[in-house]
Amino acid sequence: MPERFMVRALFRGLRSALSAVQLLSDLKSAEVKNLYVGPEEGGEMYEVLVELSASSEILEEFLRSVSSVDGFVDAVAESLVADILWEGLR
Repeated sequence: MPERFMVRALFRGLRSALSAVQLLSDLKSAEVKNLYVGPEEGGEMYEVLVELSASSEILEEFLRSVSSVDGFVDAVAESLVADILWEGLR
């Protein structure tokens, strides 16, 4: 059963971050909902933020692959158990 996860991975360079994004296409049964690649708040490293729907096994496979990318620093994955409803301003 797929779950929704938010993954944040940190890299030493943009090329490394983009290599991690490329690994997303290798995930057969995962659906990427949102993706952000850009400089970390401090500006010295690059972060990849991805919201995806996948099984925990697929998430572990992705994290294992990401951690082998040259320039990898750290990764955190959190389960998104609550659905967010936005109605807008009235």
